[in-house]
Amino acid sequence: MTRESRLRKGGECAGCMLSALFLTLLASSRASAVEHVLADAGRANYVIVRDATAPNDVKFAAFDLKRHLDRVTGATFSIVDSAFELERDSSVIEVGTARARKLVGDARVARLGHNGAAVIAQEGVVAIWGKDKFGTAYGVYDFLEDHIGCRWYTPDFDYVPSVRHLSVPTFESLKTPALRYRWLMGPGAVWKGVKDASLWEYRNKMNMAAWGGKYYEN
Repeated sequence: MTRESRLRKGGECAGCMLSALFLTLLASSRASAVEHVLADAGRANYVIVRDATAPNDVKFAAFDLKRHLDRVTGATFSIVDSAFELERDSSVIEVGTARARKLVGDARVARLGHNGAAVIAQEGVVAIWGKDKFGTAYGVYDFLEDHIGCRWYTPDFDYVPSVRHLSVPTFESLKTPALRYRWLMGPGAVWKGVKDASLWEYRNKMNMAAWGGKYYEN
């Protein structure tokens, strides 16, 4: 084989590799660009699912998720128990359920630390699941903050967007709090008598309480 032939063949191989790389990147960008419409024109397209026997933190998180999505879209999102027989091909937001855990998978769970949360959006399902006592609730607030745009600045001032068409792309998010315990010193004194001060702390993932000189995860 002549030098010219070798160069030509090498150029063809490089071209094939570049074409394959381009097609892979194109397919990946198209997959991430897929939009899953949670609500449109005042109608909810997804149902929130949680277990009837779920811990109170998970039940409240599911309720708070509904409350925020209703407020964002003007639609009415339903909450059902995981044992409820949904219509075939129903789109769902699974909050702390066995199905959410299965969709997250062992490999992702292994990457989560204390109270870590996984949120995954795929065709027809958003799965929210977390470790330990608060992980699933933190996953709900991660979803509302990072993908819906909600903010809780003070106990009596928040930002909740208002949109008629609400969608999220295909994505996955794994988060673990950087600090095991988080506490804002003095909110009881600063916001004494302010309604929902404890709820504001909860939504912002503050998890420490002090009583009698001892500290607790709460």
